[in-house]
Amino acid sequence: MKKFISVLLALLTFISLCALAACGDTGKTAGTTAAVIENSEKPDESNSDTTPVFKEANYGGEAFTIYLKDSSNYPSLYISAEETNGDLMNDSTWARNLLLEQKYNIKLAFLSASNPASKLKTDLAGGDCPYDLMFDSRTDLADHITTGELTDFQELDCDITTDWWDSRCISDLSINGKTYLMLSDISIARFAGLRFMYFNKQIIENYNLTSPYTNLAENTWDLDTFLNLVKSVRTDPTSSEFGTYGLVLETGASNGVYMHMIVGCGLRYSGFDSDGKLICTLSDNISKIDDAFSRMKTVFSDKECVITMDESDARDAAIHGTKLGEGEHKYARARSMFAQGHFLFTHTSIAQSARFAEIMTADFGCMPNPKYNLDQEEYSHKSDPYTVCYAIPKAANIDLERLGTVLDYWSYISNEYTIQTYYDITIKSKKVKEVTASEVVDIVKRTAHYELIDVFEVSGVTDALKNAYDNGNISRQL
Repeated sequence: MKKFISVLLALLTFISLCALAACGDTGKTAGTTAAVIENSEKPDESNSDTTPVFKEANYGGEAFTIYLKDSSNYPSLYISAEETNGDLMNDSTWARNLLLEQKYNIKLAFLSASNPASKLKTDLAGGDCPYDLMFDSRTDLADHITTGELTDFQELDCDITTDWWDSRCISDLSINGKTYLMLSDISIARFAGLRFMYFNKQIIENYNLTSPYTNLAENTWDLDTFLNLVKSVRTDPTSSEFGTYGLVLETGASNGVYMHMIVGCGLRYSGFDSDGKLICTLSDNISKIDDAFSRMKTVFSDKECVITMDESDARDAAIHGTKLGEGEHKYARARSMFAQGHFLFTHTSIAQSARFAEIMTADFGCMPNPKYNLDQEEYSHKSDPYTVCYAIPKAANIDLERLGTVLDYWSYISNEYTIQTYYDITIKSKKVKEVTASEVVDIVKRTAHYELIDVFEVSGVTDALKNAYDNGNISRQL
């Protein structure tokens, strides 16, 4: 009963604050506030068989400080919110953080920089650290693992294998049994960096093609099926109009489409030898890689059906006389060209669905990476190596007991607030509008993994794959 009264008082306080906020002239809507209040009733900490019970603690109003990555490309989204403003994701973030502060009597504080990891060595120089947790790109945090400046998440007094933590970080990113990089439901980065296919439904209809959703339902979505669709949509590359292509091709060793297609074929390239040394495992699948790349390159090099992002940018500029605007990059413009109906397929992240929904007049769908062939049992995906994750500075002043207590509960209630809002409302219900696309997003989440080689940017490996694609024969590159 005491626990029930405490939760009820917290809820009443929360509703009062929402009501006060709704009276202010801040552009908030009653409907949005009501939705946030409704969500506030979801966390149930009763002692049932299915509901977890979290530690009780009172931290005396002390600050709990998080250092966030703040950049245009890979920002730390939906971690902080100063007030409600009518946006569902913002308001869900605000509501979640308020519950956390009330439960443990803490005050969340946020610092931000474009590259927090670059300041870690200086921040640790005096032995203490001005923040409890850091959010930054995995690739930027990697060097601090080897210099001993990060703490193992397994030292926290909480279970990081629960559903609201990302246990793939333990299985895929641990080194010598220690987990220095972690994700949980506090951040949408847990799945916002996953990459998969988007397709334009109107182009499928215009060219009288079989819908990829039919292939998905019939379990015929493999590399050949995908490539046949790509080469069915063609345009004259010398035309004075931009035209319509089967695919806009991202190149490069990190997120090139061919890289994700190899992952889709069920191949992984990070492993450890008997001494625990990080190794590349590509040599175990040389013939499969050569075969997949050979089939891809035949189609991807056909300029009538495939155009690279660089070529797309140059072609658009030549036709319309426009150059990239300040702060704009070729990736954003190429994806805008997909949204304008110039490509059947693009390969990008879940986060792009909101952009497509805003500017596309045609409906779009989602598909997993195609399988190598129809004998492959499961689809396969990997996360963008540059998306953010968490790291704990190795500093004497950081209370790991407090850190674990706060992060565990914060991660749990995040699943009820920000994750469900982002996934169920922003992606599944609003942005990707039909049931099949929602099922695809579920498939992508379920079949995703991380590559440790990506984190450490072992360029020899990813460059070897790029060279194998460009020049053929992976065995000559390893």
